[in-house]
Amino acid sequence: MSTPLYDGHADAYKARPIFEEHIASALTRALASNPARLVLVDRSGPRKPIRGGAMLAIASLLADQFRKIPEKRVGIVLPPGLGGALANCALVMADKIPVNLNFTAGKAAVESCIAQSGLRVIISAGLMREKLPNFPWTDQFVDIRDCVAAISKPKAMWRIACAYAMSPE
Repeated sequence: MSTPLYDGHADAYKARPIFEEHIASALTRALASNPARLVLVDRSGPRKPIRGGAMLAIASLLADQFRKIPEKRVGIVLPPGLGGALANCALVMADKIPVNLNFTAGKAAVESCIAQSGLRVIISAGLMREKLPNFPWTDQFVDIRDCVAAISKPKAMWRIACAYAMSPE
């Protein structure tokens, strides 16, 4: 139930200046502000630290690939970690809406989420797909590992250099 007081609070919250800019702009600025800063350590396997400049570079290169996906909403089925963080950042940079699906939820719940959000494409990893044969995968599947493997080292190094050049320091 909506009340005038609640509506007023919601309007005041939405009017905050931080919401006037696209989240991709804020993300890019934050990562480029200190490209040498450690922003994430993935401990899902061997320890993988990633710095702001590398995160920005890889996410922007993945965004170049994700822009080719015609749908506005794109599902993500990945465990918490570097792959999931990169997929979310890249989709936002590609002006897409990431829809993170909980692979531990029941099949009916996930099917409902997919239907309600109109998902046709899911980004995941082939290994996840093998481990979750009963998951309600969409027909269109993008393997994040293939996308990362398609990034050339020279392009990644160039983007990292650009991130350092964007740094205000």
